[in-house]
Amino acid sequence: MGLSKEDRRTHILQKATDIFLNHGYERTSMDEVNECIGCSKTTLYKYFSSKQELFVHVIDHSIHTYTQVIINAITQLQNREVDCWQALHTFGVSYLNLHLSPVMLKITRMIIAECEHIGIGELMYQQGPLKGWLKISAHIQLLMEHRILRQADPFVTAMQLKGLLEAGLIDKRLRGAISDVSEEEVQRQVDNALDTFRRAYALNQDAISTNIKMEGNKS
Repeated sequence: MGLSKEDRRTHILQKATDIFLNHGYERTSMDEVNECIGCSKTTLYKYFSSKQELFVHVIDHSIHTYTQVIINAITQLQNREVDCWQALHTFGVSYLNLHLSPVMLKITRMIIAECEHIGIGELMYQQGPLKGWLKISAHIQLLMEHRILRQADPFVTAMQLKGLLEAGLIDKRLRGAISDVSEEEVQRQVDNALDTFRRAYALNQDAISTNIKMEGNKS
């Protein structure tokens, strides 16, 4: 029995991902993708009309696959039975481990190298990072409404949390300035980031070990 339409599309994306990651956008051709997949040109172009369209879907597919861990961490943030600072710590560790993983590093480098000059940088940002950080900012707004964090622009606050979590570590790894990051370094990075974030945004010291369920019990 042959592959279903959706399974064949996924198969094409998986093979094309390997080729793009190994050769980059410019050095990858539709002929090469077609040869690797082992199907006719007609079949390939039935799913993706151009290399640019294929590349967009490869990035989207790759990001979706590897950001499931972040989605799970965001779900944990929304659990009112969990201490909010512990939930933020869990999120921070998941976020760094994801972006420091070898595959995500390759994807990020490819996006940085290719997206601007083929005119899809903004699209990739909107489909990937922006969606995730809008969800984080919604959670931060909830913490502000429950008077755990002081009032501020939730999205700006989320971006400052992002900067604190990354704080040199991601940049060094992307540039190859460091070859590996231990779990202890990740934990230390998140601890330092949240310490600074608490000092900047915690409404008072009592809020540092508060969870949201207390407010929910008042209703």
